[in-house]
Amino acid sequence: MAEAISCIIVTYNESRYLHRCLDSLGFCDEIILCDLGSTDRTREIASTFRNVRLVTHPPVPAVEEVWPVLFPLATHPWLLRMDPDEIFPGEIVAGLRQYLSEHGECGVLSLYYQYYFRGKPLRGTRWGGRRAINKLYKDDAVILTGNIHHGVAVRKGALQHVFEGDGQYVVQHFWADSYAGLFGKHLRYIDREGESRYRR
Repeated sequence: MAEAISCIIVTYNESRYLHRCLDSLGFCDEIILCDLGSTDRTREIASTFRNVRLVTHPPVPAVEEVWPVLFPLATHPWLLRMDPDEIFPGEIVAGLRQYLSEHGECGVLSLYYQYYFRGKPLRGTRWGGRRAINKLYKDDAVILTGNIHHGVAVRKGALQHVFEGDGQYVVQHFWADSYAGLFGKHLRYIDREGESRYRR
């Protein structure tokens, strides 16, 4: 029996890739799209997808601060964390569902991932290249901390796996389309970073 999957996305005026993102997530049994007060086409786009449940939340600088509210809204045991500028590779869906069904002991699953800057895959910096990132969680395997960059902590004893797939398909993250966008993303985190590190 295929494992049911919920998906969490937090967005604020990020409609540029949102349609492609939601379209790539058609395999999810539900998508909880949290809007932080967008004034672009976010709501219009969301309304065209049958599996999207739109919720609202007051604006926050970092998505990790909203996750403790959103994760409990999911109605399925597996939760996929996505950003509105990420595209899920449809080629791995069948294999991924089979993997989840066959590995009931797994609590956290990493998927391969590639950052894009100005439309091109990053090769250098700490964000460059193809790498595995935690993207799928069982609801009882994690603790939601609210900490910047570390908003989901794995419970002691929970097993973490990496889904290899066939090795060539990755989640595409269209991270920043300009230098202004790049600096804007980082500046949002600066005020929260010190407190987050202290708590950790």
